Amino acid sequence: MSEIKKSLLGTIMSIISERGARHVNYDEMRNRMTASGQRIGARFRTVSPTPHNIEAITHIVGIERWAAHRVRVALGEALIIDEYDGYRPAAGSTQEQLCAAFDSTRANTLALLSELQKANVPISKTVAHNELGAMSVGAWLVYMDNHTVREGTYRVR
Repeated sequence: MSEIKKSLLGTIMSIISERGARHVNYDEMRNRMTASGQRIGARFRTVSPTPHNIEAITHIVGIERWAAHRVRVALGEALIIDEYDGYRPAAGSTQEQLCAAFDSTRANTLALLSELQKANVPISKTVAHNELGAMSVGAWLVYMDNHTVREGTYRVR
């Protein structure tokens, strides 16, 4: 099991994520994540299936699955300090399989968001991140969305 080690970059990312979550609510995050998921999912379907792009999409899906699993702690699940590697789609996945994995992962994230809202979990409730330290649920959602948009726009080419 890994331990939490907050780095300088982690501190900066935490501040950015918390600032981005400062004035959002679940409905706004649902709208934002729905739109970005559709946009990035469409992009994944149009890029060449190069090893670089396949690896990048696998990374993006793995991070979102890992982050969503971690956010479940806010619903009462046990905190497990693990890495994202075990959440990545299987090696050898095709572009088509990865696009489907991204779509289902984002749908699961949106369902989690609804579950948090229905359970009246405050968007300010904190959950530990391996490198960013304690982050609010809102910051986690901003972090997930920013990661997907950033990596899906600039890393996937």
